[in-house]
Amino acid sequence: MSNLPCEGHQPVTLNGTIIKVPDTTPGLIVSDGTQYSFQLAGHWQGSTAPALNQKVSFSPDPQGHASAIQVVTPEGLTREKLDDITRSVLKNGEGLSQKLGPYVNAQVSRMTVQVVVLSLVLLVSFLALTGWSLDATKEGLPITVSCSLYQLLGTQFTTDGVRTGLTLWSCLGLVIMLMPWVSPWLKHRHAPLLNVLPLLALVLLAVGVHRKLHAFATALTQATGQMFGRFGATDSFQQSMERETSQLAQHVIESATWGLGYWLCLLCALGLGWLGFRKWQAMR
Repeated sequence: MSNLPCEGHQPVTLNGTIIKVPDTTPGLIVSDGTQYSFQLAGHWQGSTAPALNQKVSFSPDPQGHASAIQVVTPEGLTREKLDDITRSVLKNGEGLSQKLGPYVNAQVSRMTVQVVVLSLVLLVSFLALTGWSLDATKEGLPITVSCSLYQLLGTQFTTDGVRTGLTLWSCLGLVIMLMPWVSPWLKHRHAPLLNVLPLLALVLLAVGVHRKLHAFATALTQATGQMFGRFGATDSFQQSMERETSQLAQHVIESATWGLGYWLCLLCALGLGWLGFRKWQAMR
C-alpha cells in the first residue's frame, strides 16, 4: 500500500471518509482509493460517534488498519483546501514563470526597465484606479458616478441618466495604452513615437468629456423646455425653467473631478512620451 509509514519515520497522517461504521465488523475508511479498517476501542479519538461520509484524519499501519482517528472540522477542511490551492498555484506559477521567463526578459531588454515600470503603472491606473467621478447629490439629483478611465471611455451621458458599458472607444483606449509594449517590436524608425499616443489620448479624453458634459447640459435644457411646452406652459415660464435647468446642469458639470487614476496616467504618459521621443531622435 502507498503512503504507509516505514520504520524510523514519523507516522503518516492521511485524510479520508468513513464509508462503513463499525458494528459487529470493523468500520472502513477510504483514502485515495484505498480502504482502511478500524475499531472504536483504542483508535477512535472523536468526541462524537462515527457517521457515514464523515471526514476524518488517521494514521495507517502496514496491515491496512487505521488508528488515531480524529474528526476533521469544517475549519480544518477549509484550511486544507486553501493549502491545496496554494500548493497548486505555487507549482503552476513556477512552471509558468519558467515558460514565460524568456519572453519577459526579451520584453524588458527591448523596453528598458524605466519604460516597463511606467507602462505597468499606466496600465493599472487606466484599468483599475478611479480616474473620474461625478457627484450630483448635492444638487438634489440621484447621479453618482465613479469609474476608471477605461470605463469612462464607455460612458454615455443622456437625459435618462449616465450609462457605462463596453464600447469601441474603450477598446481603442486600451489598445493605445498597450502601445509602449508593442512599439519596441516594430522595426519602423518612427515606431518609438507610438509611445506618445497615450499622452495624446489622455488630452483628447479630457476634451471629449468636457464636450460630452456640455452637450448633456444642452440636451437636458432643451428636453425641459419641450416638456413644459407640451403641457401648454407660457413662453416666459418655459424660458425660466430652461434657465434654471441650465444652471442646475452647470452645477452638475462643476461637480465632476479627475481622480488619482487620471493624474497617474498623465504623469506616466508624459514620461513614456519623453523617452519615446528621445529614442526616436537617437535613431534619426
